[in-house]
Amino acid sequence: MKKSHFTPAEFGSYIPHRPPMLMIDEVIFADPELESGEAFYVPGDRPMAGLNPDGSLPSHVIMEVMAQGCAAVLGVCRMLRGEPPMTRALLLSVRGFQIRRRGAFPAGQRLLISVSRELKDENFVIMNVEVFASAGAPEDSWAADDGVAVHDNRQIVASGRISVIGAGDAGETDPEKPSGGAEK
Repeated sequence: MKKSHFTPAEFGSYIPHRPPMLMIDEVIFADPELESGEAFYVPGDRPMAGLNPDGSLPSHVIMEVMAQGCAAVLGVCRMLRGEPPMTRALLLSVRGFQIRRRGAFPAGQRLLISVSRELKDENFVIMNVEVFASAGAPEDSWAADDGVAVHDNRQIVASGRISVIGAGDAGETDPEKPSGGAEK
């Protein structure tokens, strides 16, 4: 089942981020079977920690945008499957991280975060994450076509693989058990 366009009001209980640290403006597409989807973030559209005084997003903050895009897409997938929110999860590693743009992302430039599951087991998931920006002016628009963002002139600005532990069912996360979930 695929559905599109989720706001933070809809998926907020499925992610740990809250204003002024919440960066994701919308999950525009989620496929709960494939655990994949896309989300948008627009720097400077509201007050947020980490932005430059002019509302632009420093390029070194893009890894946080990637992690939040991952959390939002996985949260929407859980919501669509009727599963409860995670009680806790931890970003374990980021591998193959590449940033292809230096400097700041201008206020108002939409960033598209594309997330797809590479590997999953009971309590662990690896997600491929790519961030795209329009190559033109910040006001260049994106159009949704069947829930997938399309842009004539988009460019990849960052990518990497994010590993998350605690990504299984909420009931599997017991604070009394060691981190590996094994009984003592």
